[in-house]
Amino acid sequence: MGRPRALTIVTIAGAAMASGAVLVTLTGNGFPEWLFFSVLLTVLAGGVRTLLVARGRAGRTSDQARRLGTVDPETVARQAVQEERRRLSADIAERLRRALTTIADEAEAGQEADDPRPMLARIHQEATAATTEL
Repeated sequence: MGRPRALTIVTIAGAAMASGAVLVTLTGNGFPEWLFFSVLLTVLAGGVRTLLVARGRAGRTSDQARRLGTVDPETVARQAVQEERRRLSADIAERLRRALTTIADEAEAGQEADDPRPMLARIHQEATAATTEL
């Protein structure tokens, strides 16, 4: 349960003070009774507000629990597995695409080189890195 906002507190206290003033005026009592009634009504109003907020939250939680109770765990698990497979497939495709692009760029750049060994080492290193990640 969240903390009440300042406007809520001021509204409750103001209404309690006004109600306390009305009670004191009707009964003919003085400041101590007004203060007592104001504090008493503020506490009561705060308690009622807390009860209403808790009741609303309990109702929402109960509705959510009821909805979750109707869900088939196997269906949810199957959907989660399918989603994870799609994600992994996209990750693998992206990594392979990146590796093959790098290898193609290295091969193209190395065609003009006098010594192809450094180019072949970089291609081998990229292929090894891609394979390790997979």
